[in-house]
Amino acid sequence: MTQKSKSSAAQKRRALRSQTSNRPVLIVVGVVVVTAVAAVIAISLASTTPAVAEPATEPIVVSGAPLPPWNPEATDTAIGMTLPALTGTGMDGAPLTIGPGDGLAKVIVILSHQCPHCVAELPRLVAWLADNPLPDDVEVMGLSTLINPAGSNYPSIAWLEGEGWTAPTLIDDAAFTGAATYGSMSTPGFIFVTADGIVANRVVGGIDPAEFGPMLEAIAP
Repeated sequence: MTQKSKSSAAQKRRALRSQTSNRPVLIVVGVVVVTAVAAVIAISLASTTPAVAEPATEPIVVSGAPLPPWNPEATDTAIGMTLPALTGTGMDGAPLTIGPGDGLAKVIVILSHQCPHCVAELPRLVAWLADNPLPDDVEVMGLSTLINPAGSNYPSIAWLEGEGWTAPTLIDDAAFTGAATYGSMSTPGFIFVTADGIVANRVVGGIDPAEFGPMLEAIAP
């Protein structure tokens, strides 16, 4: 074999060893890239998929007689009725019941993420609650209803939390059982309930902040 041939053969062996030694590095790099892509996809899915199902997958459980539908043209016959209880899942994922029997007066705020009036009302309500301590033995609770995954501000929990809403809030089901039971298929809605569970007032639409305080005081024990 000539010196030239020996040199050529040695170069081929070195090239083969180099390719073989680089192969594990390329495999590792490939695994890292695939893992990174999978992580990005997982984060993307997590950011668009609610941690709590919206609307609720389990039907809202109702206990008690439903309130009559709201009729702005007539006397509200819901006043004087016992508030029916709703049981389901709260926006924190834990079981939650809205209803009478715990000795607290309540304001139940009915909201929809895709309602423009709710979008305008919520920050005003949050600001008022931040500046005005609630009367003793009065609590505010929420009902998120008319939930539509194709609607604006979905998921509703992200919208509520983004506006600073921290009140315990029930997630309505796909049949809008909660809203129907409370007779309020228009939002926003407010139900003022005394400590013994009796409906004292019901309002559909926005409330002037100057009127909200007196309405709370009217139900305070």
